[in-house]
Amino acid sequence: PKADYMAILYRDIQQGMTETVTLLKSTHFFALWTELSLSRLYFWFDRKRYGPEEDIVKQGDTADRVWLGAKQYRYRC
Repeated sequence: PKADYMAILYRDIQQGMTETVTLLKSTHFFALWTELSLSRLYFWFDRKRYGPEEDIVKQGDTADRVWLGAKQYRYRC
Protein backbone atom coordinates (compact mmCIF):
# COMPACT_ATOMS: atom_id res chain seq x y z
CA PRO A 1 0.00 0.00 0.00
CA LYS A 2 0.89 3.63 -0.40
CA ALA A 3 1.39 4.15 3.36
CA ASP A 4 4.01 1.38 3.45
CA TYR A 5 5.83 2.90 0.50
CA MET A 6 5.81 6.34 2.15
CA ALA A 7 7.18 4.86 5.40
CA ILE A 8 10.01 3.12 3.53
CA LEU A 9 10.79 6.28 1.55
CA TYR A 10 10.81 8.39 4.72
CA ARG A 11 13.10 5.92 6.51
CA ASP A 12 15.52 5.91 3.54
CA ILE A 13 15.64 9.71 3.40
CA GLN A 14 16.08 9.93 7.17
CA GLN A 15 18.98 7.44 7.08
CA GLY A 16 20.70 9.29 4.24
CA MET A 17 20.24 12.60 6.01
CA THR A 18 21.66 11.24 9.26
CA GLU A 19 24.72 9.83 7.46
CA THR A 20 25.31 13.10 5.61
CA VAL A 21 24.88 15.28 8.70
CA THR A 22 27.30 13.05 10.63
CA LEU A 23 29.87 13.27 7.82
CA LEU A 24 29.53 17.05 7.56
CA LYS A 25 29.73 17.56 11.35
CA SER A 26 33.03 15.65 11.34
CA THR A 27 34.64 18.27 9.07
CA HIS A 28 36.30 21.43 10.35
CA PHE A 29 34.20 23.66 8.11
CA PHE A 30 30.79 22.34 9.24
CA ALA A 31 31.66 21.44 12.85
CA LEU A 32 29.91 24.47 14.34
CA TRP A 33 26.79 24.24 12.18
CA THR A 34 23.60 23.03 13.86
CA GLU A 35 22.13 19.68 12.89
CA LEU A 36 19.01 21.49 11.67
CA SER A 37 21.08 23.68 9.33
CA LEU A 38 22.96 20.67 7.99
CA SER A 39 19.71 18.73 7.57
CA ARG A 40 18.35 21.52 5.41
CA LEU A 41 21.54 21.45 3.33
CA TYR A 42 21.05 17.72 2.71
CA PHE A 43 18.41 18.32 0.05
CA TRP A 44 20.86 20.37 -2.03
CA PHE A 45 23.35 17.50 -2.22
CA ASP A 46 23.62 14.96 -5.00
CA ARG A 47 24.80 11.82 -3.21
CA LYS A 48 26.88 9.36 -5.20
CA ARG A 49 28.67 6.18 -4.23
CA TYR A 50 31.78 4.93 -5.97
CA GLY A 51 33.51 1.60 -6.11
CA PRO A 52 37.01 1.01 -4.66
CA GLU A 53 38.90 1.55 -7.93
CA GLU A 54 36.50 3.96 -9.57
CA ASP A 55 37.77 7.45 -10.41
CA ILE A 56 35.80 10.26 -8.83
CA VAL A 57 37.26 13.01 -10.99
CA LYS A 58 39.04 12.68 -14.31
CA GLN A 59 41.43 15.08 -15.97
CA GLY A 60 39.50 17.55 -18.10
CA ASP A 61 36.29 17.35 -16.00
CA THR A 62 34.57 20.66 -15.37
CA ALA A 63 35.22 21.94 -11.84
CA ASP A 64 31.56 22.44 -10.95
CA ARG A 65 31.28 20.32 -7.79
CA VAL A 66 32.70 19.85 -4.35
CA TRP A 67 33.47 16.33 -3.19
CA LEU A 68 33.25 15.21 0.41
CA GLY A 69 34.30 11.79 1.55
CA ALA A 70 34.75 9.84 4.75
CA LYS A 71 38.32 9.41 6.04
CA GLN A 72 38.12 5.63 6.26
CA TYR A 73 37.92 5.31 2.46
CA ARG A 74 40.61 5.84 -0.13
CA TYR A 75 39.78 7.96 -3.16
CA ARG A 76 41.26 8.17 -6.62
CA CYS A 77 41.35 11.27 -8.79
